[in-house]
Amino acid sequence: MKLVQVWVLLLAATVLTSTVAAQSPEMSAVASQMAKTLAKKKQKSVIVFDFWGPGQDLTALGQTLAQAFSTALTSPGASYQVLDRSKIAGARKAHALSLSTTHDREIDNWLAQDLGAKVVIMGELSVVDDRLVIQITSYSTKDQKSVAGFKLTSPMTNDLRTLMSQTVQTALPVADLNMRMASAEGYSYPKCLYCPQAEYDQRAVDQRLEVTVTLEAIIGINGKAQDIKVLKGLPYGLTQKAIEAVGRWTFKPAMKPEGGPVAVRQVIEVTFHLY
Repeated sequence: MKLVQVWVLLLAATVLTSTVAAQSPEMSAVASQMAKTLAKKKQKSVIVFDFWGPGQDLTALGQTLAQAFSTALTSPGASYQVLDRSKIAGARKAHALSLSTTHDREIDNWLAQDLGAKVVIMGELSVVDDRLVIQITSYSTKDQKSVAGFKLTSPMTNDLRTLMSQTVQTALPVADLNMRMASAEGYSYPKCLYCPQAEYDQRAVDQRLEVTVTLEAIIGINGKAQDIKVLKGLPYGLTQKAIEAVGRWTFKPAMKPEGGPVAVRQVIEVTFHLY
């Protein structure tokens, strides 16, 4: 995705909350440029997802900066609506998704469409030469084309390091979930009772794709999948279709050696066949 602007963000050394970060003049300047782009391109609604990084981690810093940017975008006279970021959690829950799965452009696009957003804003954090680098991208949920992009940098401070060191838990902390140990410890595996075939996305049909999406989920004692994570996703809407299908499936839960159901993690393969 092309960057259309490059800005330097000088974050205040006392940034500890989203409110403080949102008051940064530099953050406001970048948000103002984004707002002008949204208005120029006649976009009606936007939502800001968590800023991830460094690497595959989600930290308190990433969430703080995402909230700060969302707040800075909000303006009484704006021609667009900034959707409440708290709604993302509800959309995740509706699809039984793990928080870690939202670090994916297609999944975020899917959730954003569910929420009625026309534009998605995402961010990636990294540290280069002891400087915080924030890569902000935005794109249309309709065709996933770029709307605007920004690269922001700031010297690392102790406060930034403190927030970055606070890693957010992205998987449910449920006991007895190591499926690789289940058999050795005498646990049975979940069995599928009602698992209809996943529907094809028309884009995948047009490509004549016959492939497999690999997911991982907690199969609860109620026999339903939760905390779904993507291990191997595929384009053309197939990952979303696989997640939707598994969310509707019903399993016989795993059983403890001494009897009684138990929640376990299970790798699930969803295969798409053309007939």
